[in-house]
Amino acid sequence: MRLTCFLNKRGWLPENKVEFQELLPLKLKNSVSGKGERSAENPCVQEMMVLFACLKKSEFHQSPCSKEIDTLNKCYKTHQVTVQKEKELMKMGILTPGAKDLNHRQIGMASRKQSRISRVITSQVKELCIW
Repeated sequence: MRLTCFLNKRGWLPENKVEFQELLPLKLKNSVSGKGERSAENPCVQEMMVLFACLKKSEFHQSPCSKEIDTLNKCYKTHQVTVQKEKELMKMGILTPGAKDLNHRQIGMASRKQSRISRVITSQVKELCIW
């Protein structure tokens, strides 16, 4: 039984190759969106679980679980302080050398500095070529 004609029935058609058409110049923007920067950490989960276990054991009366409530409140306050400090640092946009994780503002500042440097270098090269 001959199967080649059935298997290759469209094999003789020419491929339609489409060339790439550049509509916009292929270069990076000078800014980065900060959409994916939400922290994935869940603070004070352990303290919350201890509080829920205590409330369940005491049939949801708060008086025997005052120690756990205080630890949860303390944990939440320290978390709020650290979040506020991180926001202040992010607003400043200070670039730290050797940092592995940069936020979107720091990346934007670095790309703007890079574009300024490249503009200065190209203008100096043009001046040298004209001279």
